[in-house]
Amino acid sequence: MIKRTAPLILLILLSSCEARRTAPPPGVIPPEDFAALYVDLLKLGVRTPSAPADTLSSHRRVDSLLQVHNATRELVTKSVGWYNQDVAQWRLIMDSVTTRLERERAIRP
Repeated sequence: MIKRTAPLILLILLSSCEARRTAPPPGVIPPEDFAALYVDLLKLGVRTPSAPADTLSSHRRVDSLLQVHNATRELVTKSVGWYNQDVAQWRLIMDSVTTRLERERAIRP
């Protein structure tokens, strides 16, 4: 009897751990939205919205992009800080970014 129920109990425990993903707190960009923003920043050639070599021209492009995504530099900085504390969440975001970039690359001739 124990041999039959052990796999079932293990499956239930694993699925309950999977369902406990920590949702970002208010004031942090949700993972899918953050991934979309990050993809657009990468396409602009910017890794963070406050890069040291931020010229006036690139500053304006980043601000325009942030406005499209309903974000601010402060919101992005706070979101990056929060996601940096959770490697699993960060990995999910980076997987989403990679998938989006690969999909766009495959579509282009």
